[in-house]
Amino acid sequence: MSDFRSQLRALGDSESVQYGVVSSMVAAAGTLIRPVRGSEAGRFAYRTGFAAFAALALSAWPRGGRQAIPNLPVRIGLAAGGAALAYRFAESGARLDAWFEGWLRHRNFTRPRIVMALGAGGLSVAVFLLERSVNHRHKYDHEESMAEPLDESDQEQALPWEDPGAVHRRLYAEMVSVSGKYGPVLAEQFANSQIRRDTHCEHGCFDIRVAAETPRLPRKAECPMPFGARDEVTGSETNVMVLLWHERGLISGVEISWFEGDSHPPPEQLTVFD
Repeated sequence: MSDFRSQLRALGDSESVQYGVVSSMVAAAGTLIRPVRGSEAGRFAYRTGFAAFAALALSAWPRGGRQAIPNLPVRIGLAAGGAALAYRFAESGARLDAWFEGWLRHRNFTRPRIVMALGAGGLSVAVFLLERSVNHRHKYDHEESMAEPLDESDQEQALPWEDPGAVHRRLYAEMVSVSGKYGPVLAEQFANSQIRRDTHCEHGCFDIRVAAETPRLPRKAECPMPFGARDEVTGSETNVMVLLWHERGLISGVEISWFEGDSHPPPEQLTVFD
């Protein structure tokens, strides 16, 4: 079940290979459909499908990191707005679609829809790879800046490193159990780690230090790794998320993100389940 959930999470991650493959296949398959032909119901279904795909793409916006939009109502609004714009674009785009198909026919292409589908799929792949490359470059630059030595003022404020307590070890075990293929690497890194409280976070976040010789996560691993969590006091499973940060393949910290309200739960009352 955890592997299935991992695949679903990957499908909703705009930087995953699964997302790139599926979105490109959908773009190509959608281009095979002539939007100006068929009944009014068929044209409506085409426009609606186009809008639904746009909403799905926008709903994959990262929930962690600097570009995060963790607030659920905002994410829903973003997806709905994108779907409405896509619906209107599909209406006007139908005329451009017909013109381009005619242009290809005049140049002796016997199957213009196939040519258009291949072009749409190829363009989708190119955009996906470009965006992924830019995001990875940004992440690498961020990791390089984080790797710079602390200056004297930071060293004075830094707290001492210590062994993880019972609460931290429990969270570690829960994250490992739902991490799929990354579980063994995370388990080894957790076992060779020390922690200290993050002085820039007031709600249970903590830094992690791992021995340099420990096996590392692959470069393609999502950063931060998002984990669904349950607040055992309120029972909420939608307002809280545990984010596992890593740099150069080594875990570097745990952040507890609370999306709504003022009652930020401490690690002691959280259970990672997804």
